[in-house]
Amino acid sequence: MTSVDYVLLTLNVPSIEDTVAWYERVLGWKGHYDVFDESGHCTFGSVMLREDPFKGFNLSRASETMVQGGCPHCAAWIYTDNVDAVYLRVLENGWTTETTPANQFWGDRTFSLRDVNGFQLIFAQQVESLDLEAIRQRQQRLLREKQTGENENPH
Repeated sequence: MTSVDYVLLTLNVPSIEDTVAWYERVLGWKGHYDVFDESGHCTFGSVMLREDPFKGFNLSRASETMVQGGCPHCAAWIYTDNVDAVYLRVLENGWTTETTPANQFWGDRTFSLRDVNGFQLIFAQQVESLDLEAIRQRQQRLLREKQTGENENPH
């Protein structure tokens, strides 16, 4: 079996310019415009946290009806070394989030938001390295607490 170096997502958006502006302002990423149509509209570009190696998304221009509401059935997970700093930056730039940073039973600290096009972005930071058995035990404990209404310490 061959290994995978990375997976790159392409987001279909109605306006690459508006999308780049949002990622630059709210997240501090860099935008790039690559391909233009005969009327001068950008038809393909990218937003990135880092250029080499590339860490970001490609952007493809699509009609508004094709992308209305983003993708309700998917989410992009973005791992960072400081999820709380990203959260504060988002709030400082006037954007609301779906959730606030919270530690999860599997060892990540996460929060989520919807970008300017409605795509769900989940920012995560590994705060604990757990084996599969520890994760299963924590999940079972959370399920029991939910059923009984008790609140045990998850650690």
